Amino acid sequence: MHKERVMSQNAQRTRHVSECTKNASCLRMHKERVMSQNAQRTRHVSECTKNASCLRMHKERVMSQNAQRTRHVSECTKNASCLRMHKERVMSQNAQRTRHVSECTKNESCLRMHKERVMSQNAQRTRHVSECTKNASCLRMHKERVMSQNAQRTRHVSECTKNASCLRMHKERVMSQNAQRTRHFSECSKNESCLRMHKERVMSQNAQRTRHVSECIKNASCLRMHKKTRHVSECTKNVSCLRMHKERVMSQHAQRTCHVSECTKNESCLRMHKERVMFRNAQRTLHVSECTKNASCFGMHKERFMSQNAQRTRHVSECTKNL
Repeated sequence: MHKERVMSQNAQRTRHVSECTKNASCLRMHKERVMSQNAQRTRHVSECTKNASCLRMHKERVMSQNAQRTRHVSECTKNASCLRMHKERVMSQNAQRTRHVSECTKNESCLRMHKERVMSQNAQRTRHVSECTKNASCLRMHKERVMSQNAQRTRHVSECTKNASCLRMHKERVMSQNAQRTRHFSECSKNESCLRMHKERVMSQNAQRTRHVSECIKNASCLRMHKKTRHVSECTKNVSCLRMHKERVMSQHAQRTCHVSECTKNESCLRMHKERVMFRNAQRTLHVSECTKNASCFGMHKERFMSQNAQRTRHVSECTKNL
């Protein structure tokens, strides 16, 4: 029942995407709706960053959500039935994805639907990037949104590193996620169908990326969209921006240092890292074994390396002229 409903919704979206990409008025309608939503967000971000009560409201909402998650994570890690419920939900979602990936890779219309959806999203982004780079208000909106998010993160990092309960909440959430991953890696590395499911998902994503890379290296606007240098150029001249990046990196380093120090004394933590590495090695071994017998797999790796090398060559060429 759930599968049929999802398939019906996907079929409707596929038809809509296929028809809409050929229809100027349909594309215009989607563009106007997105522009209207962006305009509303831009006004809200612009007004909220100047309003202490608005910023406080957003902060309190995030703190409340984090507090709820912290309590749930803390209680759930001690409760076998809660952990089992989360595991069963993830297993059910993975099983659905596995079946979909397995069936979709053999189905031309399904692959076409995914390709058309990605092409439609890329076309919208390309047009938006092309128009936005010529529009000062659009660029200002994106800059203000990023500055607002960065300001919130900077304040949170600065306050959280001085707050034991906040650091404990982050640590418990990571421990819960690691516990789930450890169990999954341990079971999956011994299970051929689970390894195959991960492999098929990666192959599907790689196939999409290969097509995109192959088309994008011939398209100047696509390459321009991927190249993001404006923020780096502006941030190196801005003390507060550099400080924000520095504080975020320092916080991440502090968390890693603390984790390494504790993990080397903890048998279960070391086992989790070992099982994760074993799982990745099992995936790579299977992929290498099959890829060496498959010309299209070799071709995909070759095109990706050529694209990366082309990007590096252009970057080196431009960078040596700019010192």
